[in-house]
Amino acid sequence: MKSLSSLEQTTSRRGFLRDAGLAAAAAATVGVARKTQAQASDQPKGANDRIRIGMIGCGGRGGYHLDLLEKMKSAGANIEITAVCDVYRPRLQARADKHKAKAT
Repeated sequence: MKSLSSLEQTTSRRGFLRDAGLAAAAAATVGVARKTQAQASDQPKGANDRIRIGMIGCGGRGGYHLDLLEKMKSAGANIEITAVCDVYRPRLQARADKHKAKAT
C-alpha cells in the first residue's frame, strides 16, 4: 500500500481539476437526463421544442460530447444531432455515419 506522501505526489493540480471537472459534468448530465426522461411522458413535443445540435470538432472531447448527447437522446431528450464538422475526414465521416448527421 502506498503511503500518503507518495499519493500526494502522484496527483497534480491539473489532474485534480480535470478529474473534478469530468465528475461535475457527468453528474450534471445524469441529472439532466433523468429530468428530461421524467418530462418526456408529461407533455407532447412540438417541432420547435426540439434542440438541433451541430458539433465542431469530433475528436476526443467532441466525440465524448456526441456520445453523451446520444445517451441523452436515448433517455428521452428531444434533441437531434444535425451536423458534425472536423478537419480529419475519416473521423468526420465515421461520426457523421454513427450519429446520422450531415458531414460538413
